Amino acid sequence: MSHRIALACALAILVTVTSAAADVAGAWALAMRFPNQNLTSTGVCEIAQEGNTLSGWCGGPEGEDAFDVVGESGEGDAVGFRFIDADGFVRMEFSGEFGDGEIRGACRVTGGELCTFTASRP
Repeated sequence: MSHRIALACALAILVTVTSAAADVAGAWALAMRFPNQNLTSTGVCEIAQEGNTLSGWCGGPEGEDAFDVVGESGEGDAVGFRFIDADGFVRMEFSGEFGDGEIRGACRVTGGELCTFTASRP
């Protein structure tokens, strides 16, 4: 009986560890690539995380022209966030995967161009 309890506890711990959200809190250097314009735009982000909920800001290389950030870190390595302007409008959307200290994925300007992005720890 005690072996079954120990096994059940071990499985519960394993499920909890493998389904935890990626920890993406902290400072990030952001690079967005717009292939249709042959353009790369860079910036910095500061992300706070409470459970799966992300908040913070992203702006230019010196933090200028910052947007609020809202998003979520899903189960496993999935990360999604949005840039919100001062009027509350979504300006960009990002969907990526966290791994090897980076977040990589796709982004889209609202109503416009698709891009790719990489966020790395500075």
